[in-house]
Amino acid sequence: MTMGDYNYAEAAKRHYADAELLKNDGRLPGADHFYGLAAECALIGIMACRPECARHFGADGSIEGRFRDHVNKIWTEVLRLFQGRKAGGYFSALTSAYRENPFRDWHVLQRYHATAAFASAAVDRHRDAAGKCIAVLERMERDGAKKSAQGAGQPPAGPGSSETKDKGTT
Repeated sequence: MTMGDYNYAEAAKRHYADAELLKNDGRLPGADHFYGLAAECALIGIMACRPECARHFGADGSIEGRFRDHVNKIWTEVLRLFQGRKAGGYFSALTSAYRENPFRDWHVLQRYHATAAFASAAVDRHRDAAGKCIAVLERMERDGAKKSAQGAGQPPAGPGSSETKDKGTT
């Protein structure tokens, strides 16, 4: 794989969309699996947005070290990484909503479990947390794009600008 192959934000959104399709079809085990992967990708994508996290990525863009694990393990690690930092404010939606890791009961090996082992409440919690992770990532990406535009001497696109009108928004 090359650096261009890794797109954590796109992967997070794809896994979440797949999870939604499965959940809507009543297939909770598959949905739960993908909600966990979506949150994992979003958390790593959040790290990729921050220059101070560059040391945690390989030259090819892959995550390394203690963050090369699944969401049940890295949730706490990622939030701890940003605690008390400038980017910490992005995580208020996550830290205020969950006193403890919402994926503490999720494991990638659950893909081998029987369907009856999946509780609807846990799947809903994982869905909610994955959605919040993606929202944080999208906000960080938007803010990063605005800063890049401002750094290049261009004002950020605002409501009603030609840039946003072209995208069908007002």
